[in-house]
Amino acid sequence: AGIMNEYALVVGIITLNDVMTTLMGDLVGQGLEEQIVARDENSWLVDGGTPIDDVMRVLDIDEFPQSGNYETIGGFMMFMLRKIPKRTDSVKFSGYKFEVVDIDNYRIDQLLVTRLDNKSNVPAPKLPDAKDKEDSAA
Repeated sequence: AGIMNEYALVVGIITLNDVMTTLMGDLVGQGLEEQIVARDENSWLVDGGTPIDDVMRVLDIDEFPQSGNYETIGGFMMFMLRKIPKRTDSVKFSGYKFEVVDIDNYRIDQLLVTRLDNKSNVPAPKLPDAKDKEDSAA
């Protein structure tokens, strides 16, 4: 079903999945694959479609430049590069290097994020499941 605003413009679509999710909750987990995967304490593989807010939280970045112009980390890269991205294109920002490692039809599919400053007094950002691994090791 289409959703129209007061000016008769289509502003959205409601799918059967939306209705079922509203009524019954998330029965089937969508996107079970992790969008941000820690390789080690100073590097992460990040899906290009990862919301910029998730990247900010995991990497402990306060703000991305002109973040109103994009919603995903792939959008950030395209905004900063100002061109169609290719493999090995990179951007340095806030102590991190964001490097394109996979492209799919001009869309950034995956990034490698590497911390540039390896200061020992800066704690590594932790993913939600990192605490579970520490607890089981103790």
